[in-house]
Amino acid sequence: MDLTKAKFQLVTYDNIVMQDIYRTLCKYSLSVVEASVVTNFQDTIDWINRKSNITKLPKVAILASYNFFKTHSSLIVYLRQNNNTELPYAVGEFHYTFLTFVFIIPLAKADKRDFTDDKNYNNFWNFFKHYSATKEWSFIDFSDNTKRKFTLNLNLKQSGDKSTTA
Repeated sequence: MDLTKAKFQLVTYDNIVMQDIYRTLCKYSLSVVEASVVTNFQDTIDWINRKSNITKLPKVAILASYNFFKTHSSLIVYLRQNNNTELPYAVGEFHYTFLTFVFIIPLAKADKRDFTDDKNYNNFWNFFKHYSATKEWSFIDFSDNTKRKFTLNLNLKQSGDKSTTA
């Protein structure tokens, strides 16, 4: 057995719904904006509370990088300050250890474009140069509303100095 490499598969007893993860990110985001702004998100709140459905959500950009490691989670919400409807009204950025999630908060009253459309999404993404300058982003569709088993596949390998001390 090679002790410098190990593979594990962790299967949880709970199911996961991808759209629920997106709902949670949006709920966290709306909890930190001013109350006067929340009125622009009534349709979003209805979706979070399952009073309405969305079949297609904008992609979530995920970056796994230790260059941006945070010891504490953080959440930033960007709100559009002009009438440029080529950009979403609200964008959330969630940091958790080495992971960064960037997502459009859907159904804002001020949004006039469909950011599930690749052209509109790419316009948004390329506008934010601090995102688009990094090429390691993954773009994940969290639209799935199906309960699925949650499985983690871990591939571990030894790194660093292999010398031993007595």
